[in-house]
Order: sequence, then structure tokens, then C-alpha cells
Amino acid sequence: MLVLALSLPSHSATTLAQFWATPISPARASYETALVQAILEATKSQYGPYKLEVKYLTVSFDRGRRAVALSDGVNFFANPLQFSHLETDINLQLIAEPLMEGLLGYRRLIVRKEDLQAFTEISDFASFAKLRPGQVTDWADNAIYQENHLPLVEASSLENLFNMLERKRFDYLPLSIGEAPHLMKGLVEAEEKFAIVPNLVLFYPFPVMFQVSKQHPELVTRLTHGLEQVKASGEYQTLLKTHFAKELDFLAKGEYKLIHLSNKSVKQFDLNEPRLAKPTIFYRSPQL
Repeated sequence: MLVLALSLPSHSATTLAQFWATPISPARASYETALVQAILEATKSQYGPYKLEVKYLTVSFDRGRRAVALSDGVNFFANPLQFSHLETDINLQLIAEPLMEGLLGYRRLIVRKEDLQAFTEISDFASFAKLRPGQVTDWADNAIYQENHLPLVEASSLENLFNMLERKRFDYLPLSIGEAPHLMKGLVEAEEKFAIVPNLVLFYPFPVMFQVSKQHPELVTRLTHGLEQVKASGEYQTLLKTHFAKELDFLAKGEYKLIHLSNKSVKQFDLNEPRLAKPTIFYRSPQL
């Protein structure tokens, strides 16, 4: 656990910010932590001192967000909107302002090496739609694949997904543009069995936003105002470019085909078009 504390004059109560950071993607966790700290720093003069605790809980998404809702050791997190609903979700306050410019919605595909050539030769949406994606059961984007009529296969854990991919239970594992290379490097013998399709990117609108325990209304207010401030100052944009330089550079080069899926649940966030991408060819879902 990382603890960052700031001492200021005692005329203001200290804001306790207990952030549940994702253990799956170190790059994303690093960026979100830096963004949170920038927000808290930007609001010192208005809201006073703070104590930031960053906790990498290795729990399911359902269990983690229940802990946040109950303020059980963590009181906020950053994630796309969940499609499933728990009774405790009523105790979560959404701050409806995207944190990553839709970057999490750009997915690289991990496939069996023997199938790599077939994936590089995909030339229309219809042929892609016959292939089976694999996802963990409680991942927030499962409903997107179902919305676009893709034959989703679910597993209980990420480790099981790789085992199932090897056994041909499904055809590709779509992970975010930053997560896919990291996970490939961390798996023993992964590069012997699997590969990332080099010229294909899957995209769907998938904004990441803060969700905060309603037991901490002062934290909701501070994060809301602070996010507005760091976006206005340009610090937000600088952090995004610093932490995801490689990913943004890949998208800007455009040496790939892009498959565009719909996500009707987030139309209000104006992220439906892949603004970060410059692909050579677009294949669009009929649901768009």
C-alpha cells in the first residue's frame, strides 16, 4: 500500500482518499494514482489537507465495488460503468466525467499463434463476427460484445481464459491496448503459444470514471472540482500523454485496421467515435 500524506494548517479537516487501484494494469494504476494526486494537490487551497492511500486489492470487481460502497478500507475507484447491479451500488456516487479520453476502449487481440495469419487477413465485419471473444464473467464490457451479437465465451478468471484459449474454447482475448503486452510478458511460455494481432484493433466507447462511496460527500465534491481544474490547466492531458505515450503513438501511426463496436449505454459521453485512432481501414458493427 502506498500512503501519501500532506500536512497543512489545521483550519480544514483532512480529506481521506482511499483509492482502489487496478492490479491488472500497472500503467493504468500508475496514471490513475498520479491523476488522483494531481487533483488533490490542485484543490489544497480550497479543501485543505489530504491523506491518499492507494490499495491494490486482488478481488473481483463485484467484491471491490461493494467494499467501496460500504467504505470498507477503500472509498473510491476508477472504472467503466458496470452493467450488472448490486444492492450496494445505491451507495456509489458516479462522477460523470471521463478520465482517459476513451483509451481503455481500444483493444488488442491475443490469439493462438497458429491462428495469427487468419486474423491478419480479416477483411470485413461479418467474418470477424463469427469469431468468439473470451472474457472474465464479471468484466464490465461483456454486455458490449452481446450488444454487437458476438459469440462471447466467459471464464471465472484471467488465468482460466488463457487456458481456454489454448484449448480452443474461444478464438481471441481482447485486452486494452496497454494491458495486452504487459500480460503477455508476464506469462510463462505465452510468447510460444500466443501472439498479439499486429494490424487489428477493436474499439468501443468505454469511458473510465470515478465512483465514490456516498459516505464521503466531501471527497465527491473535491474530486469533481479538482478534475475540472486539472483538465482546464492541461495537467490532465500531460499526465495522459506521459503515461500512455507508447499506446497513443501506436494509435496515431495508423498501421492497422479498426473494428468499431457500439456501446449504447454511454452515448452521453461523446466518445462514440475513435478520436485517438487513425486506422487505414474501418469495419463497423451493424449496431452503429
